[in-house]
Amino acid sequence: MLWIGITGSIGTGKSTFSDLLRKKGRFVLDADVLAKQNLEKSSPAHAKIVAEFGPSILGPDGNIDRAVLAKIVFSDRQKLEKLESITHPEVRLSVEKAKDEHEKNNQKYLFYDVPLLFEKNMEKSFDLVVMVTCSVENQIKRIKSRNNWSDEEIEKRLAAQMPISQKEIKAHVLINNNGDLKDLSREVDGFVLWLESIQNQD
Repeated sequence: MLWIGITGSIGTGKSTFSDLLRKKGRFVLDADVLAKQNLEKSSPAHAKIVAEFGPSILGPDGNIDRAVLAKIVFSDRQKLEKLESITHPEVRLSVEKAKDEHEKNNQKYLFYDVPLLFEKNMEKSFDLVVMVTCSVENQIKRIKSRNNWSDEEIEKRLAAQMPISQKEIKAHVLINNNGDLKDLSREVDGFVLWLESIQNQD
């Protein structure tokens, strides 16, 4: 089974690419979704996170308020690393379980959408890494249209990620997302056809 990482940078369209793959019947794990599950009261990580960051991060329903927690960790790298040290082991367990299930079912490949794949030096753990990319101008335009963030907040988020140009060098496959949704859908179709062709050669 091919273990395929999908990455990009904020605003490049990585999540949209993954959604299009799902619509075409491909199974895509999502690191963000798995991480968010760790913030729920039912998660083993919940109590550890509250103990570390205090009850002020809790919303009225007792769940962790992601916006409040994000403001804390994105302004302090040490706190971000502490949060990741709590959540990442739980995420890894979920990922390994999914991989085992897919291998038992003789699936050809499994995708894993990871925003900070290169930043966390995870590329060597994958058979193939796909990078969804676009121009910096389009990236910032999309961030502004999607999020009500100040220029300072955008700069802070971008500073926490590796520059797009460096990621492009590290990736095996580049998906151009400078067009519209139809253009990206065609990119997905071409990628899936290519993937099927190399699988059929084995």
